[in-house]
Amino acid sequence: MAEFMGWVVTEMELQVVADVQRILFSMWEARNKLIFEEKPLSMASILARATTLVCPPPPPSSFFLANGGQGQGPGKWVRPAVDIVKVNVDAAVGRDKMAGFGMVARDNAGEVLAAAAKFATLALSPTVAEALCLRWAMELSVHLGFRRVQFETDYLPLFQAWKKANGTSYLFSIIYDCRSLLSAIDYVDFSFVRRQGKFCADYLARHAFTFQDVVWIEEGPPGLSSFLCSDILASMPDST
Repeated sequence: MAEFMGWVVTEMELQVVADVQRILFSMWEARNKLIFEEKPLSMASILARATTLVCPPPPPSSFFLANGGQGQGPGKWVRPAVDIVKVNVDAAVGRDKMAGFGMVARDNAGEVLAAAAKFATLALSPTVAEALCLRWAMELSVHLGFRRVQFETDYLPLFQAWKKANGTSYLFSIIYDCRSLLSAIDYVDFSFVRRQGKFCADYLARHAFTFQDVVWIEEGPPGLSSFLCSDILASMPDST
């Protein structure tokens, strides 16, 4: 199965990849219902369930992702070390200057420890929005009890400002707040990833206007499933 899915992901069009993932997830649900609830499901019902696992619709035209540049980070989601929680963060800013924040925390197996979305009713620039999103994600991580954390952003200006570490602008005051939160965490790493490596946080940020202010523990909204599956498959070790 791993070999088959590796072939699907690398050789097939994105729509085919999504369709295969939906069908497999629906089959897995049916398997669980049979084993744990003794409810057999027909193939027709399995396929019907698969059709409900649609890709998330595009966000309203008033929402766009801040373009932070590609930089030199990895182009896919990479699993953290065994004892590390990886927290991907992203902000989406509307033309009305409203912002949506998204974060997802996963372990080395790719399992979701927490996911969250927040709609910020503030007038924000993309850079400030990304910084506030990071601070929000760090606060959540502290409250959730994560003690060894790797935060990851695709917004290069924020990553560069973090490395610079000092300045007099509002951006640096937010970064200072972020650093003050880290005293409650035993180990912290902050890294940059290209956009392809954080589609889960992207999805949550884009749809924050729908979710408003929600934290999911050990799960996420239904529309997140296909992105989680893609990340897990992309992060699998090369068998060769």
